[in-house]
Amino acid sequence: MINPAMFQGVDPEQIKKVQEVTRNIKSEVRVDKKEGKITLSLSTDNPDAAEAIPKMLEQFASGLCQQMYILFAISSEWVDVQ
Repeated sequence: MINPAMFQGVDPEQIKKVQEVTRNIKSEVRVDKKEGKITLSLSTDNPDAAEAIPKMLEQFASGLCQQMYILFAISSEWVDVQ
């Protein structure tokens, strides 16, 4: 469960509305330590949730790039695969 206090300036009611849709999304995170890869897959059968997936992936990737730099001083290359 997301703690709304983590997001300053974000309305907790707005987060609840988003979660009503996104709770229909399944997430799979694969970690391959030998290859040095993390793969995140999001899937759903819900049409409303499916519309949210591209934006969620974009936000997650952006946050991950920022965290790699903040925590480890590693610059990330963003590769958008269509």
